[in-house]
This record gives sequence, C-alpha cells and structure tokens, in this order.
Amino acid sequence: MKQILLSIRMLLRFKVYTFINFIGLVFSVSCALIIARYIHQESNVDHFCPELERTFLMTTIMDNGQTHLSGSVDFNKDPNYRNPLLDPCVEKVSRFMLFSDDYVIVDGRRFTVQTMVTDSLYLGMMPHPVITGKHTLSTPNDAIITRKLAKRLFKNENPIGKTLKVSTGDIVTITGMIDEPSTKASVQFEIIISQSLRNNWSRMAYELVQLHRAEDVTELNKKNQKPMELMSHGKRPIFYQLTSLKDFYMNHNLLVYDKVLRGNQTSLNILTVVAILLLLVGIFNYVNLYTVVMLRRAREFGVKKVFGANGKTIFLQLYFENFCLGAVALLFIWTLVEITRNIVTSWFEIPVMSDLSFDIWISVFLLLGMPLITSIFPFVRYNYAAPINSLRSVGVSGNSVVSRMIFLFIQYVITVSLVIAAIYFSRQLYYVLHYDLNYNTQDIIQCPLFSKQTSWDITSEEEWQAQQQKESADMELVQRRMDESPLFSQWTYGQLPIFINPPSAQCTASTGEKAAMTINFADQRYMELFGLKLKEGRIWDNEKDQFVQYKFIINETAKRVFRIEDITKASLQTERRMFYTSGIDLNENPPYEIVGVIEDFKVGHLSNPDYPLAFCFSQASHTSPLLASIVPGKRREAIKYLEDLFHEINGDGEFGYSFAEDDIAAMYHDDQRTTRIYITFAMIAIFISCLGLFGLSLYDIQQRYREIALRKINGATARDVFRLLLRKYCYIFGSAFVVASGISYIIIYKYMENYYHHAPLALWIFLTAGFIVALISFCTLWWQIRKAIRINPAKVLKGE
Repeated sequence: MKQILLSIRMLLRFKVYTFINFIGLVFSVSCALIIARYIHQESNVDHFCPELERTFLMTTIMDNGQTHLSGSVDFNKDPNYRNPLLDPCVEKVSRFMLFSDDYVIVDGRRFTVQTMVTDSLYLGMMPHPVITGKHTLSTPNDAIITRKLAKRLFKNENPIGKTLKVSTGDIVTITGMIDEPSTKASVQFEIIISQSLRNNWSRMAYELVQLHRAEDVTELNKKNQKPMELMSHGKRPIFYQLTSLKDFYMNHNLLVYDKVLRGNQTSLNILTVVAILLLLVGIFNYVNLYTVVMLRRAREFGVKKVFGANGKTIFLQLYFENFCLGAVALLFIWTLVEITRNIVTSWFEIPVMSDLSFDIWISVFLLLGMPLITSIFPFVRYNYAAPINSLRSVGVSGNSVVSRMIFLFIQYVITVSLVIAAIYFSRQLYYVLHYDLNYNTQDIIQCPLFSKQTSWDITSEEEWQAQQQKESADMELVQRRMDESPLFSQWTYGQLPIFINPPSAQCTASTGEKAAMTINFADQRYMELFGLKLKEGRIWDNEKDQFVQYKFIINETAKRVFRIEDITKASLQTERRMFYTSGIDLNENPPYEIVGVIEDFKVGHLSNPDYPLAFCFSQASHTSPLLASIVPGKRREAIKYLEDLFHEINGDGEFGYSFAEDDIAAMYHDDQRTTRIYITFAMIAIFISCLGLFGLSLYDIQQRYREIALRKINGATARDVFRLLLRKYCYIFGSAFVVASGISYIIIYKYMENYYHHAPLALWIFLTAGFIVALISFCTLWWQIRKAIRINPAKVLKGE
C-alpha cells in the first residue's frame, strides 16, 4: 500500500507530464484495442460450432482445378457415381440450401428474407441460442426464425404459433425463435424451413459433414481423389473433397455462388499493422516522457541507492507508478471503446460482437503487462547507474538526450508512414471510383421484379397452368409498361458487367493458341444499354440471332491472346458444350464462328487484368434483375414508377433497387474502409506524436533557459534563438521523413504490385505527408519557442 501511495504522489507531482502520458496512452491503446477485438472476431468465425475441428464442408474439384462448394447427392443414378460419404469415419451429414433473395408473405404483405432450407441436424451441428420454442423441425411445415426477423415481421408480438406463406406457396408455422450465435457465422439466414416441405428444390444442397475423428479427413480425401465423369457435370471429370469449416471464411480459393460471408486476410493484415504502429507510437511517447520525468527525479533515485535501495525496490516503485497510471487509463480506455462503438461500426464498418473472455484476457494483459513494458527502460537506466552519476545528472540533459531523440525519431517515422499511406490510399480510392470502365453506368438502375423459383414440384396441372399464365401476363405487363414509359431510354434484364465471372472455360483458337476465357450470354438490348463499343464485325441482332447457334462476339483481349488477325477466317473451339437444349445432338461441340469484336471493358475488381471474354447470344431472362437506363433528371419519378410496377406484380411488399454506380462503389468497400482507417488513425498518430513533442520540448527548452539568457545578453536576436531551438527537431524530423518515405515506398510498392490497375506512387504524396506532419509539429513547438524567446535574461540568471 505504501508503494502505491508513493507512486500516486509522484504521478501527481509531475501532473503535466502525467496528463500528457495519460492522454497519449488512452488514445493509442483504445485504437489498438478496437482493432484487436475486430481481428479476434474475424479470426474466430464459426467457432460457435462445438465440434469445429471435425466439421467439414463438401467441395467439388473440377478438371480445371477450380474448387466449388457443393453437395454430393446423385440425382441421376449415374453408374460412374461413387458416394464420397459412404465411409465409417463419417458420423453425420446435414444438407442445406441458401436462398438469399427469397421472400415470405405475412398478412398479405411481402418481405424479402434470407431463407435456409435444411434438416433438423443443422442446428444440432451449428447451435444457435433458443429464445423461445424449439430448435428442431419436427414436421415439414415447421419454421424457425431469428429474433431480428421476428421483430421485423411481428414487431413485439410472440411469433410462436404464427403462420406465414413462403415462396413455394406453402403455409408454415413458426415453432422456434433463435438468437445470434456466440461468434460470427459465415452462413447467414433469417428463416429456416424444412427440406421435406418439397421433394424437388431448385438448387443442389450443400453438405455439412462431421467425422468421428478430425484426422480421418486426410485418408477420406485421399480415397475420394479418383475422378468421376458424371452426367450432372456434363461428363467432366470431377472428384469430391472435404474442406475444413474452420478455414472456410478466409478460403477465397473456394468458389461459392450463394451469398455467404467471406473474410479478407489482406484487410486483417493491414489492420494488424496499423494497430501495432499505433500501439508503438503510444508506448514510445509514454516511455519518452517518462524518461523526462526520471531525469527530474535523478537525485531521488541517487539518494535511495546511497541509502541501500536495491534493484527490487526501484523496480517495484517504477512498476507501481506505471500500474496506477495504467489502471486509471484502462478505465478510460474501455469507456472510450464502448462510447465509440456505434461510431466505429458505422464509420469504419467493423462491427464487433462482444467476447467477454477475450475482453478479460486483454484487460489483464494491459493492466499487468503494459506497466512491465514501460518500466523496463527506466529501470535498466537507473538501476545500473552509479548513485554519484544519478546525483550529477540533476538539471543536465546527459546521455538521455540520445534515447529521447531516438524515441521521437521512431514516433515520427511511424506517423509519417501512416500519413503517406493515408494519402496514397485516398488517391487509389479516387482512382478506382473514377476509372473509365468503358461502358455506361450513369443513371442505370437494377431491380428484381420476378422471384426465382425455389421448387420444381408441381402439385397439380391446374396449378402449374395458372402459374404459367400469371407469369406470362406479368411479363407482358412489364414489356408494355417499360416500352410506353418516357422515363426510360432503354431496358432489358441481366446483371451488371462488373459482376461477370473470371475465366473458367478452356478454349483453343484456329491459330493454335489455348487460353481460359470468360463466356457470358447477352442479347442486342443488353449490349446497347451499356454502350459496348464495336471494333469490327457486328453486335447481336435480336431479330436475326438465336440461342441455338455457334457464334461468338469477343473482346480485344481475346483477339490479342488468341493471336487472331482476321475474325472472318478464325474460330474458337470450346473444351465442351456451352449450352444444352432439346432438339440438338448433345454429343456435338462444333467450333464457334467469330462475328464481332468489341472494345475491352472492365469486369470485376480493378486489381484484376483484362480477361479474354466472349458473348454468346441469349434473350434476356425475366428472372434476372431488370436493368434500365433512366432519362437524365428523372430518377425519383423512375423509382416510383418501378415501385408501382413491382407492387402490381407482387402485391404489397418491400421493393429493392440499386444503381450501377453504387454497386460498382460497393465492390470497393474494403478499399473505402481501409482508406478511412488510415486517415483517421494517421490523424490520431499525429496527435499522439505532437503530445510527446510538446512534453519533450517543454522540458528541453526549460533546461536551456540559462543558455538562451546568456546568448541574448551577448547580442543574439530572436531569429538566432529560434534557429537554435528548432534546429535539433528539424534534423530529427528530416531524418525520420527520409526513412519513413523509403519504408513506405517499399511497402506500398510491394502491396500494389499485384494490382493490375492502380494509382501511381508520385513524389507529391511523400512531400504532402511530410509537409502536413512538419506543419503540425511546428505549430506545437512555436508556442514554447516563442515563450523562450520572450524570457527576461536578468530574471533567469538571478534565479540561477
């Protein structure tokens, strides 16, 4: 207790330095803690699964090396099929399907929901907290919903026992309400319905597999590596493999065509580096200023050592001083973290689920570990120094100037590096958001008017005919309304070009060149809507072209990759058929004639190169979102018009839409978030560094008051004193700027070398960063230097 009281008294004695240390420590550790909690959350996705180590997902390995999340059920009774799960090591298997743009109808109102179709085993393998009701699907018409969906559908009413109509047309009864799991889940849903509700669903189910022992997966995968040529995959050789659920969230080599949450390891690495840098800035700032305090207490420690104080006594005093400050700081740190939680979620888009065990662990580390780290340097310095040296160092800068300047130098290096990164990534974000994609994006809206069928079951011939008649009538209604409206210049159905998939089809040109190519389906209206520019040949003609034809329109990259000189004399042979329909020989696969070449346009993320691309002809399907080009200045009227059309087709319900520009910007969500993080934390790093600079200069300039007084007596001008006091800090900053620029250049260059399209790393970025930090540092020093220049020499010398 005596040690603690002594420590508190010493902290209050040097209250200016204590306050600066306290503020710097709170801000730096708070920022690092916010990031650390998010990284911990992202590293523990799906860890709510109690048997995570022995739980796996089924995947299909294609002959081109691609890996797809899949199931392994054989619906065709294929003679070549071998069941990959027919093995004693398999304990249980749950099958599930995801319908991310599904809907339910409650009291005549339609709500968009994320539906999972599964069996009762799923919630046993991936348990969610049950709020009320059951967590099993006992009958085909049972349904389980999440707390958030219950709130949206029924407000504050108890949902148990209520009925709703699902997209299959069936009425289901809610028998359970569940909450969010204890950790983040990669597979998201709002309602679970039974797989036995219908016999034939429109999608193949994924498979969640649990083995008796985790180590059995190696032998099972080895056993299933022999390829099978199955009818379900067009006789392509494939085989099934299990992949760990634990690694699924970060595994981007695994292709998934449904909406599931996927992590970004690069983004986490960036956040880790930023958190470490901010923590280092705070620690160096703390140790640096604590060293200044120790200089002013040199006589105290010298006297203690003369009277027999040993290393343990000195260390305990230093440790308890830092412990007391750290304990108070930790209280403010957690307060700041919780107060800014909503701001961090909305601004940085890094929502964090509370993990009490991690929070306690990190708090204990900060409370006990941080004082240990910050006490080591002062302890080593003063414990092994002779008492006479400590007594002589009172009022003298001594060798500690070197250590203080090294710490300040490191702070400057980190701060300038963060500012350079913030400026460059801001420039990179502007570059990608304003890049010319070479197709129309202005005023193009997309909205789903028709729902995709979730089940192929036909209960009766009359029901099927009624569905077909309504669908045909709705399609004619859309055709008539869109054609007669003056709000739209063009319209069709389809997806935005930016969402076209990367190459997956192997092609061989008549020139002998082989390459992977993206093959997409489009019609004349699609190409005209986006203004795809024709280089040679022709575009599609909806009156002339038909689905059953072997013709391609390729882009410039495909022409260059396949070394095609004359498209009229060249052809492209696909490795297998691109389409299947009745009335043709499915064993044939003739080469494709090239009828046109269009200019390259950007698909996917700008980090990717331009892909070889080919368009086959196909009339737009109404099950795809409607795409329309709005007449300039008519956005509000067009949205209202489409909303009314949606309600006329589907009844009362939620209408969703988006603009092409917003969807393109959403693709760079991680880039935008990274830029915001760099900018914000760079400003915080500048603030902490300036706090440290203020504390150091406060001590340093006060130590030189006598020197300044003597110089003024001997005729030194204000300019001479100003240069004298500023020179040392200019040298430190100049050296730090050079080092930071070199380090930043290397890191940014290495990070961006895999980006095919990126902003140039120009000199002005480094100069601007240096100017910003230098200007703020100068403003920090100016007040104290100005005060020193105005001192009265007589008063200072008299005080000596």
